Amino acid sequence: MNTRSMNVRTIDLGNLGLEVGHWRQSEDRTLLYKSLLKQRLVEAV
Repeated sequence: MNTRSMNVRTIDLGNLGLEVGHWRQSEDRTLLYKSLLKQRLVEAV
């Protein structure tokens, strides 16, 4: 039983890491899109 609860805990930590990774990725992506949009606007003017 003890080892089982430990396994569940590590899995939860792994999932949390994945979630944070996805969030960081999407954050970087939005920043990238924003900078690209700014470039486009500057070029258009």
